[in-house]
Amino acid sequence: MNPVSFQPQAESHLVNSVLGPISYETLGITDAHNHLWIDFIPGAAPGSPVLNQKQVILHELDFYRQAGGKTILDCQPGGCGRNGNHLAELSQKSGIQIVACTGFHRKIYYAPDTKFWSWSTEDAVQYFLNELSICLGETAAGPVSVKAGFIKIALEAEIDETPAPALEAAAIAAAESGAMIEIH
Repeated sequence: MNPVSFQPQAESHLVNSVLGPISYETLGITDAHNHLWIDFIPGAAPGSPVLNQKQVILHELDFYRQAGGKTILDCQPGGCGRNGNHLAELSQKSGIQIVACTGFHRKIYYAPDTKFWSWSTEDAVQYFLNELSICLGETAAGPVSVKAGFIKIALEAEIDETPAPALEAAAIAAAESGAMIEIH
């Protein structure tokens, strides 16, 4: 067996941060799984997290920056409390590069009438690709158009409880866009 040789890419890779594209080389120390902002979701499971105290979050981001942190991957997908408008504001005020995600979380974090779980694979692929290439749904009418930088998926305790169309869609969207998938 011959050893595999990896060659560095000649071109710089860009990552979609909430404030626009950044060079992969500028990511620095990166927290690869965090949840910075989570709005309250009526109908979600009791005890679902809510993180919406802006000044407390900014204080923690300042502490992270002072400790050498530069980038955070925010793993809260749309429909279960993600707010790209707040993520952009937090990034701008803190100086921390934040990368938002598209994808899906566990069902308990969504309202019971969430349509995502009944989507076809094609519908979910289109949703993921739109958020990666156009903007997060909640930022379409806002002051900043935020794009997702990666796809996050969360598996249920049993794999057959995780919707197969959503899993398939994440794989297809990643293959088509080149976006990474983070699995929870």
